[in-house]
Amino acid sequence: MVAVALLLLSTAAAVAAKPPRQGEGPPASDTQWAERVEAARKFAADRRGHVGFAILDEEGGLRGHNAGAHFESASVVKVMLMVAYLRRARNRGLDDHDRSLLAPMIKHSANGPASTIYLQVGAGALHDLARDAGMKGFSTGPTWGSSRITAEGQARFLYELERFIPRRHTDYALRLMADIVSRQRWGIPPTVPQGWHIHFKGGWAQESASWKINQVALLTNGDRRLSLAVLTRGNPSAGYGHATIKGVAERLLHGYE
Repeated sequence: MVAVALLLLSTAAAVAAKPPRQGEGPPASDTQWAERVEAARKFAADRRGHVGFAILDEEGGLRGHNAGAHFESASVVKVMLMVAYLRRARNRGLDDHDRSLLAPMIKHSANGPASTIYLQVGAGALHDLARDAGMKGFSTGPTWGSSRITAEGQARFLYELERFIPRRHTDYALRLMADIVSRQRWGIPPTVPQGWHIHFKGGWAQESASWKINQVALLTNGDRRLSLAVLTRGNPSAGYGHATIKGVAERLLHGYE
């Protein structure tokens, strides 16, 4: 019996001493998430214009506010354009021409390459991708920037982003989304918890006297991941929209490790 007890104690100690998986931290409880989402909802309710947001936690659970409401995509749809383009190149490497389109479109949000890619892949390729990603309510418009998206659809898409990209192009796509130019790193990037990395895309456009400002992001820490999307319209200025997105993200990620 003594030998058995010693064996059990030894086994328990070994389990307790087992090193955590890479990037492991204490999981957030449902109560913590509820508090974060409620704080973000209250903040959004006090902002001018309309706000929708969604976040997927580490278990893939979705939470949000107006997560199924439709917004015009502006440049956040460039992530979908990039993926659609790379899916067409699944059986070959990328050449200088490919990179001359993709890198400026993602890193600098250049519109010319986006229009070129949209003409090449067509609206059908975006609808195919949306179907594969389970995006409810996605639709294209007369231009790529007028595509209609939801925060839920974008957050789910970003959460599983690598699944939709040919394996040979995954590292390149993620690197582009990590290397966005500094002047476009407003909103979510300043709120990223320590130890986490961000792959993201913002979108913005002025419409008459107001602005639509959007941002979508995948956050990773080892094999851990979160994704979020914050979509807005009716902002009195671009800076106001940036502040709205940052305020929502700060509250969703408050105290996260």
